[in-house]
Amino acid sequence: MNLCSLNNYSNSKGNLSFGKKIPINAYGNVSIPFVKEIQSSIAEYPQTILSKILKDGLIDDIRIATKASNAFPEFPYLQKQLKDETVHGVLPPMTWDDFLAGVAVSHECSGKLFKNLGFFESPSSVCTKANKGTVGHELSHKVDEWLKNLTGVNISQTDSFKNAARKDIEQLPERLKLNPYLHQKWGEESINYLTQGGTFDNLNEYGLGEIFAECGAANTTGTASEISIKAKFMKNFFPESYQYVQKFLYLMGMRK
Repeated sequence: MNLCSLNNYSNSKGNLSFGKKIPINAYGNVSIPFVKEIQSSIAEYPQTILSKILKDGLIDDIRIATKASNAFPEFPYLQKQLKDETVHGVLPPMTWDDFLAGVAVSHECSGKLFKNLGFFESPSSVCTKANKGTVGHELSHKVDEWLKNLTGVNISQTDSFKNAARKDIEQLPERLKLNPYLHQKWGEESINYLTQGGTFDNLNEYGLGEIFAECGAANTTGTASEISIKAKFMKNFFPESYQYVQKFLYLMGMRK
């Protein structure tokens, strides 16, 4: 059931945050502080970039829920996939419903393509809820899609970005040795999730998208401390990718 509609957002100066309304809906018993956290996170994302994403129709709506499957009541097949499908390489074994703090999903139903973002408050006891960094990551997936209408390919799948990511993956073993504290703090799972097992000779398409989105998050939303930590991680382990995304965001109009 759709419990509340949160369509009008203002930034800290009281100005309308978006060029048009984004349908933002809450499903289930989400807390007011969580709703406000997501609200402020969306408002903090660079508005010049967000306006381009919206103008190109890359987001139909944003959904806030306790768990991922709760956010898609009208799509039973998607609910079932989120509840039943196990996330590869994550310990302890979890389904996507247990694991996801946020998601950018495109799915087809009755011949229509739906493009949703979802942010979740309580995926499981061992996974943290969505925060500003999660919002930055998922919105950056939409940045990745931005030029697809013109070029037919996501930015993360271009030769230029692949070259940047390939250089980073090649240097990862050495960089992990040079930064044991960061590696230990974030864990092997973080590296594995970003690369999705991709290697210098065999890049993983999904992993390229995750690297791009995390570089986007490290350049956009969060507290100063959160961005500093995330940027430090990406600059140390994926510096070529980080600089690539930073330059692209600048070309899209982001100014710090």
